[in-house]
Amino acid sequence: MNPSSRRVAAAVALVAGTCLSANVFANVGVPQRGDLATHAGLPARHADEHALTIADVVVDTSFAQMTLADAIRAERLQRNATPARRIMQLDGPMTHDRRQKLESAGIKLGQYLPTNAFYIDTTEADAAAVARLDFIRWQSPMQTEWKRSPDLGTRVYQTAERQALLRDGRERALVILFEGASDEMLLDLIAATPGASAQKTADEGGQLVV
Repeated sequence: MNPSSRRVAAAVALVAGTCLSANVFANVGVPQRGDLATHAGLPARHADEHALTIADVVVDTSFAQMTLADAIRAERLQRNATPARRIMQLDGPMTHDRRQKLESAGIKLGQYLPTNAFYIDTTEADAAAVARLDFIRWQSPMQTEWKRSPDLGTRVYQTAERQALLRDGRERALVILFEGASDEMLLDLIAATPGASAQKTADEGGQLVV
């Protein structure tokens, strides 16, 4: 298991053909899949370097965003703002030297995302030091629509167990939490979602099974 996240196997009761409310994913740290983005207008040689893959979905990073340093500064101007969970893409592969510079600037690296991207924690980041890093191509806060698999609630299952659950109006979902995200908040949000239910049963080797 990647040290930057916890896996939560969630047996969630759902009405067949529906899926969990976006509010569940918006309010807890859930790194999941993203909306499909095309590369229309991009030369073929640039398509891969401007592609960010979250699970099996591609996000186009060719559009200009606020720099990471400016995003950190803006966030800190907001009183009592909670640092956003972000994704950062580099202009090439990670190297030992780049990793050292990022860590020296206070950026905590999380899970890798192809191509050349990472989940990051900027809670302790020094905006001035980040501004001096010239190899950060793109950044964005995690978007709610990137956190939920688009086929949740509509998947076609092959195993007898999954087919039986679906006939009973239920579907089993796997949720991956960011480090530090609240297990109890996730359970509360699921419980508050019409048609969904979950019960906390065990914490097995760092994996919360509900």
